[in-house]
Amino acid sequence: MLLELTPGKDVFDSRRKIILPTQLDSIRSALPSDTQLVVAEGGFDIIHAGHVSYLEASRQLGDALVVLVCSDISLKHKGFGRPVQTQDARARIVASLQCVDFVVPIGHDQNTDALDKLQASVYTRGIDYNWDTSLPLIKAYLIRTGLPIAYVGNHGNVKTSGIVKKIKENEGRT
Repeated sequence: MLLELTPGKDVFDSRRKIILPTQLDSIRSALPSDTQLVVAEGGFDIIHAGHVSYLEASRQLGDALVVLVCSDISLKHKGFGRPVQTQDARARIVASLQCVDFVVPIGHDQNTDALDKLQASVYTRGIDYNWDTSLPLIKAYLIRTGLPIAYVGNHGNVKTSGIVKKIKENEGRT
């Protein structure tokens, strides 16, 4: 039996997974109280295999995965022309991944507020980060609350900055 799809009808709409920071309480209230909630964070400017590995590994640490997508302003320090995509576009792309349950586009320095409201069980960062490269605000929060941090995934030596550099180097070549 063939499944008939109506052209133009959304079979799956990733926007349903995007929650505004003002609606964070709705995530926790929608889940059973014993849910192990994992919170991952990143810019996700140009999605690559390292991002996918990071998010899949994060999801394996709990029952649900919330991804905080950083603001455009917070990615400007990554270099000229960054971010390549808007925060809304990046959130939509991350939300389309099967391992992701919810996406929250956050403003600059809103990550600790989000962690508080979500009552996360664990906070994750990609394997290319470590305690020394963590922002002082996050370090202080993790120490104060005792929230565990896990550095997970396998970036395979692929980084968004490397992809951007390669594109620029190849610009104009055929």
